[in-house]
Amino acid sequence: MRLSAPPLTVEDPESDIASDWLLAPIAAVLEIPGRVWIVAALLFVGVTGLLGWELARSNSDLGGLARPEFTDLAFTDNYKRLTQASSGQSWAITYEPRPRTTFVGIVRHVEHWRDAALPFVTHDVLVTTGDYADSRQVNANVFDHHFTWWADAQPTGTINLLHILPLDEAIYDELLGLASWQEVRIAGPEILRIDYLNADGHATGAYWQDAGCNTILVTDVEILTR
Repeated sequence: MRLSAPPLTVEDPESDIASDWLLAPIAAVLEIPGRVWIVAALLFVGVTGLLGWELARSNSDLGGLARPEFTDLAFTDNYKRLTQASSGQSWAITYEPRPRTTFVGIVRHVEHWRDAALPFVTHDVLVTTGDYADSRQVNANVFDHHFTWWADAQPTGTINLLHILPLDEAIYDELLGLASWQEVRIAGPEILRIDYLNADGHATGAYWQDAGCNTILVTDVEILTR
């Protein structure tokens, strides 16, 4: 009678070590309790929401995180066309007939905003005069690039929400110094409409146009009282 032994299997210890290294992180993740994942998700949403709120309701570019890439943007055609080099996207800018407007008054609201579709528009600033500059007489609010106000009696003075396109980075830095209740002077040509252009330079049909506000290319900004 012939006895046969089972075939000898030779294990590669290095292969086992490699597989352990690969599987260990996965196993560790799978061992994390579900409630920890829920807490982590809530913290992420909370932090993201706070950053978004800080950006939307204050004059902050989050330490440069929301600062436009000014070197990526270039005006041509006497400031009537703006091009983003990295994407190739261009916009045609149509201005109001009057060459330049100056707004002087008290800031009732200022916020920094960043929209990928309009990477060159950076601020909303509510500039007021007369009764509109007095919080005891007129309540004012800005939300989603629109402003509202209410008062017991018809106020006198002016109220203008400026959607601001800074001429350059120096103007942008000046705008970051704005705060509510300062007196400010902001000047530049008002923008009637911004059209999105295709690769051939023709309008796509998409455009930006304010509704009762003032879109403006700011060439000068001065804080008169701090």
